[in-house]
Amino acid sequence: MSDLSTLISTVFTSKKEQWSFPQKFQALVEIGVTSYTVTIDTYNTKYEGPFGIWLDPAPADFKRLIISQVFNEKALIESLKSRRAGEITYNEWLNLVAQAGVASYKVTMATQTVTYFGITLHNSYTG
Repeated sequence: MSDLSTLISTVFTSKKEQWSFPQKFQALVEIGVTSYTVTIDTYNTKYEGPFGIWLDPAPADFKRLIISQVFNEKALIESLKSRRAGEITYNEWLNLVAQAGVASYKVTMATQTVTYFGITLHNSYTG
């Protein structure tokens, strides 16, 4: 279980130390996060758990991204491979998924899934 201050501290540390996705995922599970959703064009992240809902705003220097109207699953998968291999930064990855038509993604802790949504919700990919 977690309180909001623990969540905020964990998120801040994960960014500062540039944790990998598995490391951040595990830390969030341990403090009780049930899911989080990232809105790609604004970089806002909504965390949900026993603390309620907390919205983490984008960094001050983040430049709003333009989301492609066309959902390109192949480009999304390629960007995921590059990110997992450490070939690109998270911000570079956000730019690539915006170009691939991803408007948001939701990480669900219980099922250990990430679902990527296009501008229209009938366009999605779960991996």
